[in-house]
Formats: sequence, C-alpha cells, structure tokens
Amino acid sequence: STYYLGLQSFAFTATQGDRKLYFRKAGTITGCNLYTNTGSGTAGSGEAWTINVRLNATTDYSIAAVSVAGKERVWNNQSMSITVADGDYIEIKTTTPAFATAPTGWITSGYITFKPN
Repeated sequence: STYYLGLQSFAFTATQGDRKLYFRKAGTITGCNLYTNTGSGTAGSGEAWTINVRLNATTDYSIAAVSVAGKERVWNNQSMSITVADGDYIEIKTTTPAFATAPTGWITSGYITFKPN
C-alpha cells in the first residue's frame, strides 16, 4: 500500500494531496528524520521499507530504506539537497513492501531540516 504524511497532527493516508506541507519561503531541504513505533501493535518482519520526500506530487527523494524486524524503525538522511520555491509543498510518501508479517498500529513522528534562502 502507498501512504502519505505531511501535517504533524494527522496519520498517514492513502490519498495523495491530503497531507501537504507547504513552504512559504524558498530554500533547501537538507535533511529528514522519521520514526515509527508500532506500540502495542505487531512489530512486523524486516523487509526493506523505503520512505521518500515527495515534492509537488511529482518527484520522490529517498530518505532511506530500513530493514528492521522490530517495533521501532528510524529513517534518517541528513545529506539531502532538495530545492523548494515559495509555494512548493511536500508529502512524506511510503509504499510498504510485501511484508511476511506486516507491522500494525504504527504511529509516525519526525522532522524536516530546512535552510531558507
């Protein structure tokens, strides 16, 4: 399944465009750190799971691929260089792999590092 995340207080959604995070100043995204935890849900198996920054619903930039069979997973990339203009938006996009055992009940938090022009 493909999911999108953007606004801090919302969960992932299967609908692109529902979780846009807009930039009101031009600059560069220099990093991203995302964390998921399944809490009381199922941890899931350890297939490679990739999460991306999706710019303006057209271009995906990989944050990282993580292969962890545990309740906690961290995707971190502090070497990004994604140029954004005033009015551009991003969503965090993931397409879950074909898990042997899918994680359930996962919640996500994280941050984007942005350097304004």
